[in-house]
Parts: sequence; structure tokens; C-alpha cells
Amino acid sequence: MDIHGLSFHYVDYGGRGRDLLLLHGFASNARFWELAAPYLAENFRVLALDQRGHGASAKPDSGYDFPTVAADVASFVDSLGLNRPILVGHSWGGNVGMQVAADYPGLLAGLVCIDGGTIEPSAAVGATWEETERALTPPDFAAMRLDWEASLERARISGRGAMWGEHLEVFFSANFEIQPDGTVLPRLRREAHMLIVRSLWEQRVSSLYPKIGSLVLIVRRQRFWTLFEA
Repeated sequence: MDIHGLSFHYVDYGGRGRDLLLLHGFASNARFWELAAPYLAENFRVLALDQRGHGASAKPDSGYDFPTVAADVASFVDSLGLNRPILVGHSWGGNVGMQVAADYPGLLAGLVCIDGGTIEPSAAVGATWEETERALTPPDFAAMRLDWEASLERARISGRGAMWGEHLEVFFSANFEIQPDGTVLPRLRREAHMLIVRSLWEQRVSSLYPKIGSLVLIVRRQRFWTLFEA
């Protein structure tokens, strides 16, 4: 699908009922929802979007600020003719969801933020941009020169052994691409990664809350609460 002159990839998990649009987190992709989507499709029509710079979607040099990424999502909703979908965002995707709800009143029927929608690194006591930049800089995969099997093994031993399965291999294959020399690199380019880090630092997501008229549910580490309701 073309949006703003860029190609966007999405996964249609099918289902029937109200449209449900899933947004992955930072440095992730639409296949993040691979296990949850079939259950959600029992009651909803489920779609998952590869956001700008991620997965199989376009990777422009710019446009990673929250208003632009939110505009991508709003145009996606309009292009598919989705009728006031419920938007579910994980982590950074939750912050994107908050921006969508604030910038496009009436577009959504509801918003669910899973470990997201409240991420505001600049609000932490004593926080500095330099510390945030250092903490969120990704590993240098180009220097690591891992091939596909080595990268999978690295993922298996990084605390995921108990949950490892085909679904995670599908997810990782959508997150990395094999280079001509056999090594792998993240699909989210390092430069774009750091632009998103900067946008997280600059976004004051808490300032958006008064502008949102949708029902919002925040989910954090098995704790649930309603933030506000129109």
C-alpha cells in the first residue's frame, strides 16, 4: 500500500467484527502479534502494520517524528476505509497511538496501550539527552558480523529459550535481512533508530492526554486501568 509516496506493508489476520489495528513497538515489526492475532480475530477483524522504517515497509531518511508517524497511521486507516477502529499499540506503538488519538479526533473508537502511551524519558528526574541516547543506542550489528544462524542462536539465549518457537523465527526474520555477504542487519536502519530515540525524547506524551476523546486503556505488566474516557 502506498501512503505519502511510500510503500507500507501490513498483515491481515482476518476475523470478523470491529476493525482492530495493531501497532508494534520500537525496532519491531507486524509479526510481533503472531500469537495474539488468531485469538483477537475471533471477535475482531485484525490488521497489523509495519510502521515507517520497520519490517517490510519503506525506510526513508526522515519522517520519524511522532506527528509524521501518526499521519502514516491515519492515512492507512483512511486508505483501507476502516470504520473507527480500535488501535492497540505496544511500547513506542502506544505512544504513536496517543499521537494518533490526539491529532485525529474521532478517527478511533478506542486506544489500548501495552507498556506504552506513557513513555516520556525527558520527564524522569535528572534525565539528560546524552544518557538517554547512550541507553537506547542499538548494538552495532555491522561490526558483529553475525550470519543468520548465529543471530538466531543469540536470540535464543537472550532470555527467550522457554518461549522459543517457529513464531519467534518468523518475527526475527521480519526484523532482520540477510546481506550479500551472508551477515544480517536490522531492517530498521541505525540512523532511523536514533531519529526515533530523539523523537521519544522530544515528545511530551503527557501533554496529549487532555486532547484525547477516545476511551483509553493502559496495560502495564499485568496491571490494567482506564486513563480517561470521553
